[in-house]
Order: sequence, then structure tokens, then C-alpha cells
Amino acid sequence: MKTELTSTSAKQMQKTHRYHVAAWWTAGRAGIAKADSAPNVIHFSAPPEFRGLAAMWTPEDLLLSAVASCFTATFYVIAGYAKFEYTDLEVGAEGVVSRGDLGYTFSEIVVHPTLTIAREQDREQALDFLQRAKTLCLVSRALRTPQKFEMLVNISEVSPEREPSTEPNQSSKLAIRPYPSQYAWPCTMKDHTDVELRPICPEDESMMVKFHETLSDRTVYFRYFHSVSLQSRVAHERLASICFVDHNREVVLVADYEDPKTGRRQILGVGRLNKLRGRNEGEVAVLVSDHYQRRGVGTGLLRRLIQIATDEKLSRVNGEMLRENLAMQVLIKKLGFSLRLLEDPTSVRAFLDL
Repeated sequence: MKTELTSTSAKQMQKTHRYHVAAWWTAGRAGIAKADSAPNVIHFSAPPEFRGLAAMWTPEDLLLSAVASCFTATFYVIAGYAKFEYTDLEVGAEGVVSRGDLGYTFSEIVVHPTLTIAREQDREQALDFLQRAKTLCLVSRALRTPQKFEMLVNISEVSPEREPSTEPNQSSKLAIRPYPSQYAWPCTMKDHTDVELRPICPEDESMMVKFHETLSDRTVYFRYFHSVSLQSRVAHERLASICFVDHNREVVLVADYEDPKTGRRQILGVGRLNKLRGRNEGEVAVLVSDHYQRRGVGTGLLRRLIQIATDEKLSRVNGEMLRENLAMQVLIKKLGFSLRLLEDPTSVRAFLDL
């Protein structure tokens, strides 16, 4: 039996896997690349210092992302086989390009894996698995460029499943809390468009209907984890419960934009902070119109929700998102959240201690 297993394993190791990527120049100073395994293309250019376009992926970026993503995937497989639990793994990669006798070349690549675990007693095993990932990473082994790995293991000071707090919340002092006008702020988007972030009010129901009409099925799925029809989302009973907020228990912010030419107002995004019952914590969520995504609306809403949670004396905010919602994961990481992998393979939980 042992001989048969060894023979089977050897045959599996001898299998050849082929991958195909096509890249071509489109026009001007940009090109596109497409892989057979992915439906989306990548727009790329040379780096600006080599007369390329700014704010685009470059071949250098793609190489470094291959190193970082391969290390991440390799560690995930190693930890999975060993049933090793970790809170988060972020892998940065930095490349140095120098000019030599044969032209420009990568002279060094520095990889920065930062692993977060919950228990100090797991540190030695964590470092061992990081070293294994370094050794087994397919992309790293394919490169002749000298590589340096600077590994760091952090211990999460507070477990994400923290015991409920019995500390009273200040919001319980009033039976009916007035409209929190102090939580209204001006906000400027990346394209210099000015909006107001303010708490929602009952008069916003008609604008909320228009807002939901701008959402794609994909955006709805990412927010609610399943498909929800427009008819259900704009039902009066549902919107009334959202617009008539109990400010003791939750804060709902809207990004209110007024067209300076027509005076017409519209809601571009909605952010929610729910205070968890029996715990001094809050849950945050953001939903942005498809036309205004990646323009700073979501970032502005999340920043203000974090500020409100701090003002409300909450000790932590958290949120859950689908693992495929990569844009949201990038955003919350920029705002200081940590990510925790869940047993459910479809979702990830993020948390931020205040």
C-alpha cells in the first residue's frame, strides 16, 4: 500500500500545468493584459519615470504583486493543512531597479510578510510556516533577482471574539435622542466634488428610492450577501425603518450631493453604525452608488462612522464582508482595520479597536 501511495504521489508531482497570459499595446502609452483564468483585463503602462502614464499598473508592479500574492497563497495552503489559525497576513513587496551594463534590472526585491496571530505560544510555529512559504513560493523560486524576506509576527492584543462589555453606553441616558446634527460634515471627493455627510432623516425616503435605483446587482450582492430585488429594497416599510432612526441604537449617514447647476439633490452613499446590544461595540457597513464608487465616498463615510463610534465611547467597531469583495478589504485595511478569516469560506470579518 505504501508503495502504491508513493507511486501515485510521484505521478501527481509530474503533472504539468500551463498558464497563458496575453498582453498588447492599445494606443498611446498604455496596454492591456488578459489571463485565460480571469475574466477581467489589467490596464498597464510603463512607470511615469520611464515616460509611462501615472496611476496605472506597471510591469514592475505586476512582478512584485506576483511575488506578494504567491507568498500569501502559499502560506494559506501551508496553514490550512496544519489547521493553523491566524488573524491576518499582509505581504508587502518592494523592488529596487538599478541601471547596469545591460540596462535596467531588478537589483533586489524585499518581501515584508506581517502575520497576526492571537496567541503568543503560536509564534514559533508561525515563523516556521513563514519560512516554509518563503521556500516553497513558486514565483520567488522562479526569479534570479536577490530576494530578502523581513518577516514579522504580531500578537493580536484583543481576541475578535471578546467577551461582552457591561459598561453602560451614554446613549442610554435619554429615552428619545434628538437628531444628531453634530454628526454632519462637509466632504470633498477625489474629483473635487463637494458633498455633505449627515445623519439620515425621514424626508430622505424619496431620495433613498432613487439611490437604490442606481445600484447594480453586484453592488447589492456585496452589501447584503445575497440578491435583493429593487422592489423589496424600496418598500415603504423598509425605508421608513431606515429613515426613522433610533439614534440611541444606530447612526445612519448619507452622502448628500446638490447639483450646483440644477439644485437637484441626490444620495450618493449610505453608511451605518449599529450598536451591538449587550456589548460596547458597533458594526459598520457602507453602500455606495455604482456611479460614485472609487471616488472617496465610501472612505469618507467609513472615516466618519469611526469618528462617531469614538465619540459614542465604543471600544471597537467591526464589519463582515464577502471574501470576493476585494475593494472593500483594501479600503478598510487603509483605515487600520484588521482582518480575521472565518470558518465560513465566503466571508471575512474586520475589526478596529478604538
